Amino acid sequence: MATSNNCTKNCGCTDTYVVTQPCPPSCAEVFNAQCIVYTGTDILCGQDTVIKRYDYLDTVITKLVNYFCTRLANVPVTVVESDSEYILVSSSTVGNTTTYVLDLDFAQLAADLNLTLPVYNVVGSENITVTTTTIGNTTTFNLQALETIITNTDNLLDITVNTLPGINIEYEVNIDVPALAALIPEAVVVPGPSNNSFITATTVGNLTTFAVDSKESIVAAGDNVTVTATGGGAPAYDTTYTVDAELSSVVLAGGETLLTLTSTYNPAAHLTTYTLETDLAVLDTIINAAINDVLDNTVSLFGIDAVYDNITQTLSIEFIGAAVDGTTMSGDGTAGNPLSAITATLTNAGVLVGNESLVNDGTGPSLATKGLNVGSGLTITSSATDIKLDTSFNKYESPTTAIGASATVSFTHNLGTLTPIVSVTQSPLPLPLAQYSQGVDYRVVVTGTNTIEITDLSGAGLGNVSVAVIG
Repeated sequence: MATSNNCTKNCGCTDTYVVTQPCPPSCAEVFNAQCIVYTGTDILCGQDTVIKRYDYLDTVITKLVNYFCTRLANVPVTVVESDSEYILVSSSTVGNTTTYVLDLDFAQLAADLNLTLPVYNVVGSENITVTTTTIGNTTTFNLQALETIITNTDNLLDITVNTLPGINIEYEVNIDVPALAALIPEAVVVPGPSNNSFITATTVGNLTTFAVDSKESIVAAGDNVTVTATGGGAPAYDTTYTVDAELSSVVLAGGETLLTLTSTYNPAAHLTTYTLETDLAVLDTIINAAINDVLDNTVSLFGIDAVYDNITQTLSIEFIGAAVDGTTMSGDGTAGNPLSAITATLTNAGVLVGNESLVNDGTGPSLATKGLNVGSGLTITSSATDIKLDTSFNKYESPTTAIGASATVSFTHNLGTLTPIVSVTQSPLPLPLAQYSQGVDYRVVVTGTNTIEITDLSGAGLGNVSVAVIG
């Protein structure tokens, strides 16, 4: 029997606490153990079911006492003993675990057999050190050879390691001739800017001799011609001869850049020929500048480059990039550096408390959202514009059924489940309708995958009810 803790000892019953039928008694502080039902899930200990759902309290107490008494009476006791004088047994206990260690007594065994155990002596030699480590009856000898390392620090040496028979290592060091030659500066002798000199090289053994000679120019004046020489000093040592005809003079106007003037003198005929030509490079520059001015005035802020080829009379236009502000956009629009957004963001617009954001990466230029997944009882479908969630559970609702006092009524729901969710509600209308409590007003027993039984626990009957089953 159990007593209530929320009232005094004597609340209307005698001091003997005699309980009489019916059950429960009228005394508020005393309950009959045979009238209290355990309504939780089955209680297991390992694979054993100790307490079942709907067991009465007196049965629960009896099962607990019997289960523990049986278990304690059958606890095995482990004893480890040596039956030989040559085997030693030692034990250590940590918490509830005792560990037994068995060792062979070598000293006793050798003494009884008159054996002399061998003694090993390991010593080092040149370039070898010996260290020992003893654990129990085992001694480990560690031999370590002293290593010589040769390192190439300037990359001018080739080092080869040869392992000879035994323990010797031989290092072969050679000079890397190509690497050394690459570090020696090379001397090159070339003609000066005047192109009026020539160089002759002669090599004997490892010695190369360069002979430098200059070309001599002689300009002589003829009839009606005067010659003036200037220059000849450092750094170019060039001499410039100015030939003037006494009878004629042809010069370009000041500031002229589009035309070039050249002259050829025939000493036999004493004739100077003047050639006037258009400088094509200057002409290309003028045309390109004019085309670029037109394009820049037509499409401002865009990098468009135009090149005119006067030989093939073709105009090449190339997009070389556009200027952007660098704050909301990056790149210049070319294939190697395309335009992309910098400050584009994606934010959660939810305002209700507890809402979950679908934003995965909200900072540009790349934005991402989370995917949706559902658990049991729900299905998810999507289209190009919508995501739809639907419930997927099945429900059974019985017609109005009368359940009398302590009566048991069976219901067939055909939901194919051993774990249904059951509710019992007063029926029929009008409102309000009372909903009864499982374990207090009624008990549910699952009798099959498609059937259940409901039993009245109130003792007065539930009357007309409707039973709902979800599974």
